[in-house]
Amino acid sequence: MSLVVVLGAGFSKAVSQHLPLTNTLGDQVVERIEATGRTVERPRSYRFGRFETWLSRLAEPQPDLGSVENLHNAALFSEMSRAIYEIITEKQRVAENEGIPWWTQRLIGCLHFAEATVLTFNYDTLFETALRSSGLSGEGPDGHETRVTIDSAVRNMPMRAEPPTSGITFGMPHSKTLRLIKLHGSIDTYWVKGDATGSTIQRWAGTAAKRKEILPGREPFIVPPSATKTPFYRNPLTRQLWMDASTALSNASQVSLIGYSFPETDLVTAGMFGEQLSETTSQITVVNPHPSGPLETLQNLGISGYRLDSVDDVDTYVTMLESDLPRPSFPDVQDIDLEKLPVRISRGQVRPLRIRTLAERGEETVVYAANKDQTTDGGPTAAQLRDSLSTHPRRVSIEFPDGKSAPVAKISLSRRGPPEIRLHPTAIPRDSQTL
Repeated sequence: MSLVVVLGAGFSKAVSQHLPLTNTLGDQVVERIEATGRTVERPRSYRFGRFETWLSRLAEPQPDLGSVENLHNAALFSEMSRAIYEIITEKQRVAENEGIPWWTQRLIGCLHFAEATVLTFNYDTLFETALRSSGLSGEGPDGHETRVTIDSAVRNMPMRAEPPTSGITFGMPHSKTLRLIKLHGSIDTYWVKGDATGSTIQRWAGTAAKRKEILPGREPFIVPPSATKTPFYRNPLTRQLWMDASTALSNASQVSLIGYSFPETDLVTAGMFGEQLSETTSQITVVNPHPSGPLETLQNLGISGYRLDSVDDVDTYVTMLESDLPRPSFPDVQDIDLEKLPVRISRGQVRPLRIRTLAERGEETVVYAANKDQTTDGGPTAAQLRDSLSTHPRRVSIEFPDGKSAPVAKISLSRRGPPEIRLHPTAIPRDSQTL
């Protein structure tokens, strides 16, 4: 299965109610600018809920306006970009303090094991936050599992800026995982406005004060969903990201749109979807509590109705993804006493979790994770797990001490140190990661 998942503003809103939808964000942006004492004249189109249309018009010189008006618009766009950056950064900080929903971590786990391509039009980094805290591991270039990082997912496009004493990560190998492509920029990405070479577009994960030293004179790379995006897409880096996204769509067997509703100004995205999906046989799922709009747009782009489906909420969609995961098989183990071979829960380079017991529920084998207050002696062995799986192909899931559960996507034999069987679930609660 070749899976492409497209994330829109509705995804971020589902992760946290603190993240504003587009037009709510527009109101907050205007209020923030006017709080400085400046009056912002809202166009009539914006008063009908079209913030993206307004933002796109401000971003580029318009042929119907004189040079003074276009310069005025460019200054207002810069102010709005800064306000968008500040608002989303503040709201995201609140969301992260409250915690990422369990379904989000499970979703990222499914996408990781499917090695899916994730296209996002969101400026926030909630997806990256969930990936960073997921506890997932992937196979590295040396064949050993290593913890999945954001750099692994982004593939250094754009590169992460680092202080000179920290070295550089460009070209370094990463573990196998999902591919994350951010098509409209991000609050962790900065550039020199109008840079046609793309050399100034870099990510930053440190403090704002240090960023001003390492990336002086940079502005947040915030791309409006305009018709042409010419000031932002003259450089080779962002063009390559869009070409990679286009290729992924053309090769996908399944495409899912989570909270993405095709803004009317985003003709570039609509054209890419129409060209790459109308001639394929991929199945397309719209994940949206109000799917009629996106479904109608897809049909207008030439995609046959029989290829389209919809799901009302993301939690249900994640459950569907989990049910589509291949049932894990027991690895080929030779010359090892399975009766003495322990079973652990993999967490990348962190010491694996030990488990307490196995239980069978119908066609499912359930693994109970050990916690701090219970002994891990006498836990299930590889022989017991193999015998449970040999009855018939079973789904294996893990129940953690806090009551959360996640399916196992892979079972492997680790030979780092004493050999052991490792179970790789789609997600691990943060409290369990620290055991």
